[in-house]
Amino acid sequence: MRLVGDPMGGCHSRKVVTPVLHHMGVLTYMQGESSDREQMAFTLDPLEHLAICLKEAEEKAKALLEQLTVSEGTKRKLLEQVSWLEQKVETVNRNSVSGEPYENMAVMKDKYIEKLQAEVKATQEQLAAYIVFFYFLIPLFISWSS
Repeated sequence: MRLVGDPMGGCHSRKVVTPVLHHMGVLTYMQGESSDREQMAFTLDPLEHLAICLKEAEEKAKALLEQLTVSEGTKRKLLEQVSWLEQKVETVNRNSVSGEPYENMAVMKDKYIEKLQAEVKATQEQLAAYIVFFYFLIPLFISWSS
């Protein structure tokens, strides 16, 4: 028994190569059988493995899409926070006698915005990379293997 998977580690199903053909619920041992039946048994096994890998990839893609949805919700909330901060800065600016408190607040706001934007960008890039892998590379791997 060995772990079999794609180069990126996406498929973790176990594959056992045995000379047994599963056909209509009956186990047939391959000793003394024709080479065509042996070929069929060993051809079905990789196809079954690919089907398992595809199912795992689909499940991972679904989970990643859910994460992307959560990420988009987080992005929306962060943008709302940025808008709120900008309104606060405008209020402070109008009420401020000197420009120094405004400058400090503007610098703090800019740093906070940059931090939020970097977090959103990093999350979106990571999710995009996973989605590209599961939607484009797995089907290529499957078509190449068959």
